[in-house]
Amino acid sequence: MAKKLIINQDGEILAKFIPVGLLIIGAEGRVDLVGKSGKEILVYFSEGGPEMITGMSVGDNIIAENAVKIYGQKREGRHWIDDRITGKQPEFTKDIFLALLERIN
Repeated sequence: MAKKLIINQDGEILAKFIPVGLLIIGAEGRVDLVGKSGKEILVYFSEGGPEMITGMSVGDNIIAENAVKIYGQKREGRHWIDDRITGKQPEFTKDIFLALLERIN
């Protein structure tokens, strides 16, 4: 069982950081921030973020190849995946952490 980080306030569990996995499509790891009334997803992007490569070939010869960033250009680090706003993955900062604590409690 994976270890989790528990955040307590006045003897009460406020939130938990629960590791979900290392092999995540499009990211290098996922941790969920879980509270009484919900959870939020945090992922780790490497420099530039994940990309999707498409190509066209004739026989064994590749004649065209294109790489597109899945989430746009991202800085390396942990990002919050907001499923309410498609296409937004802001960097996980102290301000976002405090806002997420309110959202999940």
